[in-house]
Amino acid sequence: MPAARVEQLTDDAPPALAVDELRVREVLDRVPALVALVHGSDHRLAYVNDAYAAAFGARPVGVPAREALPELDALGLLPLLDQVLRSAKPRTVKSRKVPSGRSYTFTCTPVDIAPDGEGRGVLVFATDVTDHAEAAERLRASERRQRETASPCNAPCSPRSWSSPTTCASRRRTSPAARRPRSAATGTT
Repeated sequence: MPAARVEQLTDDAPPALAVDELRVREVLDRVPALVALVHGSDHRLAYVNDAYAAAFGARPVGVPAREALPELDALGLLPLLDQVLRSAKPRTVKSRKVPSGRSYTFTCTPVDIAPDGEGRGVLVFATDVTDHAEAAERLRASERRQRETASPCNAPCSPRSWSSPTTCASRRRTSPAARRPRSAATGTT
């Protein structure tokens, strides 16, 4: 963009809001990742964003997580919430598959939810990693098929031995060196 045009846009543009002036709920509702906020020792649900509701359905606020967020219980994440509250350190669980077939990486972060610092909670943030998880599974399946079909002798071979014609027992017989005739006088090829 030409410099003159940039100046014109910035002169007419409204001043940018400071982060402190943003309304947190409006920001979190627009985040494409799943966000939930729980508080207290029984992890009562305080908030879920639109993405979370779209993935798992609407959730009742004020209800303990065991009832309000059964998907977290099924994934074994409720003990993680306890650990985050006790340690005040964030924890991440990578690539957990939910019943819908999607895979998410969950990060649980401790937060102060009351201005006086008395109320503690956990922010649950989940990113969709389905494409990555499916690609990793396809790669593992391909490697398994490669290992199963790479050794015609059915002897255990490692991927490192596939490139060496003399490492695998079945390949020693058919290696290029084994097929070349040796000279009777010198013993060379």
